[in-house]
Amino acid sequence: MATKALAPVEREFAGWFATLSVGDDGTLRGLRHQGVIAAVAQADAAMIETWVRLAFKSKKSPSSAAIDAFRVPFGVDETFPTSGNARELQVLAAICLAQMMESSNWNAIAALAVTTASCQRARAPKLPMDLVSRAEATILEIAEIRRSRPDISRFISEAGREFDFAAANEKITTTPSFAGVEEALTEAAGIVRIAFDVLIDELNVAFGKLGEHIEMKDEELQMLWWLTGSHSVDLDCDFSVISADAQPLVLGTELAGLTEILPGPASVKGLLSRAGLKARKKLTLAEAVNAVPLDWAKTIAEEKEFSPVTTPLHFALARRLETGGHDDTWVGNWASVSEIPAAHDMSCLALGVQFYRERLLVTHA
Repeated sequence: MATKALAPVEREFAGWFATLSVGDDGTLRGLRHQGVIAAVAQADAAMIETWVRLAFKSKKSPSSAAIDAFRVPFGVDETFPTSGNARELQVLAAICLAQMMESSNWNAIAALAVTTASCQRARAPKLPMDLVSRAEATILEIAEIRRSRPDISRFISEAGREFDFAAANEKITTTPSFAGVEEALTEAAGIVRIAFDVLIDELNVAFGKLGEHIEMKDEELQMLWWLTGSHSVDLDCDFSVISADAQPLVLGTELAGLTEILPGPASVKGLLSRAGLKARKKLTLAEAVNAVPLDWAKTIAEEKEFSPVTTPLHFALARRLETGGHDDTWVGNWASVSEIPAAHDMSCLALGVQFYRERLLVTHA
């Protein structure tokens, strides 16, 4: 399935920045764009979490140290405020996420974090762009690109096949003796060596891409065996034996455990649907969390810290375990901290995808 092309961030930046009403100075706009590029170039998983919290205007705001670190790249403009520009930071954080999804090695992590923070639109940040839709499109695009069969010929240039012996011939012409022939052979050997070095480097890249493709196919094959067997690895039972309310978290976890190449295949929804998750049946997040066995929940969430912003379902599991896990006493506190209404419901399929993506963040970010 072809993805809908997104307008590049560079083309959209002026319009997004204009919503801040800080002036239409082209120089200022250029400096801010430079800051975005610099911020993305040095970002890591921790900074992605900072940007998501700022972009979604979460009550669980980043630490002052994290915010100060975010401000640093924008120091190219000496007039950049050191405080009092929360809205500008919110929009710039969103732009950084959009830029990272477009041009960084962290693009899959950034896109996953935006979608899990949205939690199927339970949270809807007020931004000049639809950041969540961009993230969904990015996940699909990355999945399709990474799982396309590589064209090996694209990685092999003509440079590795060309041998220009003109310089070697010149040595024989100018010095028609054994010494001249020796110099010519040495020159020719250097030319051949350089050409083969180029070819070897290109072949290594080509075989690396081919290896990645084979690894992806092996990964998808394991997913298909899991689906065909219809047997839960964690609970050691048939999928059908797992209660319908517990299936989204259990099956989402197991499918994520089979995923090493982010952001996973484009067919995740299809796989979870075939595994038994229904698109029509709806659950509140609390119902799904309360439905899983406590022993299973402990293997997932005990003695770990989870973000209430980018991993709200994991955070809910942890809160349930803290209260003993036998009632709903944890729900009110979780809803307040996570800023997701306790009554917010989602389809079983959507819950499965949500937890699948959260698991990828927890295990790979």
